Amino acid sequence: MNGILQNSYSSALKWKFLCGSLVFLPDDPFFLEWWTVGAKPFQHYIPYNSPAQLEDRVLEYQTKLDEAAKIAKAGYDLAVTAFNNVYTYAEDHLLHYARATEGKQNRCCKSRGRRREQVVTEFKTLQDLQKEYGPSVCV
Repeated sequence: MNGILQNSYSSALKWKFLCGSLVFLPDDPFFLEWWTVGAKPFQHYIPYNSPAQLEDRVLEYQTKLDEAAKIAKAGYDLAVTAFNNVYTYAEDHLLHYARATEGKQNRCCKSRGRRREQVVTEFKTLQDLQKEYGPSVCV
């Protein structure tokens, strides 16, 4: 049970799930990652709303090892599914964005030394985006 997170961004969250840890998350975390949207309390992680409740929950799940293992496995499965589909997720959302903005001008900034210059670029496909920013932009 090394999956305790405080109320700050931690890139360790994905690793805690991917290591099969029982993860404890604040009830209302300040930072979540895109793939945690499907995470449900008591199904994928254990929520808590205070340090005292966190301590109580850790002690509680030390006596409920079968349930803790089931929740940890569900969290692991959620993370594995999300990260196995990163490319598809990114491509789907970029294509959705392209369809939603079709015919509209998209503004982005390109850095030119210390000065930033606004340019108008139209991205209609993932290939257009990769031509502009390189082939690994969404891989």
